[in-house]
Amino acid sequence: MNQPVTLPQIWSYRTPKAKLAIWSGWLALVALFVWSWQLMNVNTMWVFVWDAPTQAADIASRMFPPRWDYINELWLPLWDTLNIATLGTLGGIVMAVPWHFWLRATPRRRFCLCGQLPWPLSWRHGRLTR
Repeated sequence: MNQPVTLPQIWSYRTPKAKLAIWSGWLALVALFVWSWQLMNVNTMWVFVWDAPTQAADIASRMFPPRWDYINELWLPLWDTLNIATLGTLGGIVMAVPWHFWLRATPRRRFCLCGQLPWPLSWRHGRLTR
């Protein structure tokens, strides 16, 4: 006659252990932030902090208007900067393209790490791997 009352199961996105782990992680992060802030305040030279707006205004006043009399000395460093950026981009492409084709050709059974990579790296054959 007296049957136990069964409550409907409520779906939850995370288990209580997972929620506790997430809250613990956030608490540790906040504690680390507070500790870092205190440490930063102990070692800060406040004279430099209060002088920073004056220094920034001085730098800005020397930037505008630009002095064009030494522009010829800047062309070579500017050209070097563009070359370094171009070579770095080409080097990244040279390394990324073979890696991409290797990942696309390697079945997940032989290369299990692919399913564990973050989202942009785990996109295979038009779908996400799990």
